[in-house]
Amino acid sequence: MKKTKKAFTLIELLVVVLIIGILSAVALPQYQVAVEKSRAAEALINIRAIRNAIEVAALANDGYENVSLKDLDISVGTYEDGLFKTKYFNYEYDGEEIDVYSVNSEYTLYYNFYAPDKYFCYFLWSDKVASKVCFSLCGTSVSKEGNYGLCSF
Repeated sequence: MKKTKKAFTLIELLVVVLIIGILSAVALPQYQVAVEKSRAAEALINIRAIRNAIEVAALANDGYENVSLKDLDISVGTYEDGLFKTKYFNYEYDGEEIDVYSVNSEYTLYYNFYAPDKYFCYFLWSDKVASKVCFSLCGTSVSKEGNYGLCSF
């Protein structure tokens, strides 16, 4: 009696590799968008904290224009060159609005003190990750201005 060896054929291995390749090609972009969405959510929390600290400092310093990030009682990342810098975002305040620039993708979140309770997302339309992040924050109320999109939420 001969024993037959049980093994995978080359075709079976190629099919498995092909299926794994297709799944990873579909899943990786969605994973990148999900990660960037969670980073944007963290940035929004930081914007709210900075906004609250600026409002407290503005009361003490007779107005928003007399406040800088350096004067605040909080720290978001490291303070350098007038910005709070983290691994994924740079936070800036110019006396009117808080701008948060993404380091990994082409979008900016910002809050303007003259439009209270409204946040904005400005993004490069061709950057798929940035556009998906902003669309997830704003829904379908996105306007296109040349190569860029803008929405509020």
